[in-house]
Amino acid sequence: MGDIQEISNTVFTALFAVETALRFFALGPCDYVRDGFNVFDFVVVAFSLVEMFHIGIELTMLRCFRLLRIFKIIRSWTSLKALLQTVINSLSSITNLAMLILLYMFIYSLIGKSYFFGDLMNEDGNLSRYHFNNIANSMLVIFIILTGENWNDVMRTLYNAHGWTAIIFVVSAVIVGNFIMLNLFLAILLKNIEEAEMEEQNEVK
Repeated sequence: MGDIQEISNTVFTALFAVETALRFFALGPCDYVRDGFNVFDFVVVAFSLVEMFHIGIELTMLRCFRLLRIFKIIRSWTSLKALLQTVINSLSSITNLAMLILLYMFIYSLIGKSYFFGDLMNEDGNLSRYHFNNIANSMLVIFIILTGENWNDVMRTLYNAHGWTAIIFVVSAVIVGNFIMLNLFLAILLKNIEEAEMEEQNEVK
């Protein structure tokens, strides 16, 4: 199986290298670098060649660049390329939202550290991994709640130690973080997708 993978890697690397070279000489250096996807292809092929021929220091991590070849289908898949371009155009707004989410996590971490400080016990009597004894672990617990992963276990552990205030804290964190923040993220993407579609329609007209 390993031999088949290595042979396949060599064949595809050679094909992609030939394609990149032909595209470079056909378009010329200036026109070639104007297209971001051409630069992306060149970087992927370059790292693949370095990994295949063991140029310089051999790094196993370079093999992960083989996975980037999957993104080469974006060039021929028009709808996927448009969607990816929309996501890239939304990065500035998404960055602002990410900062807002980070601020939200920090505030709730401070609240949790203020009201729920101390070791917590699981229902089986063992020390719980969910606690608000420091900012780092507090933010980790808030992140677990934000993702919706095992948040009910966090609430149960806090409720057993602190009563109904824990339910109010966790439920409000789920509502604000999981529902409102996620909807804001989707609203940003939908807004940019709609703007991209309107621009396409205007160009057609």
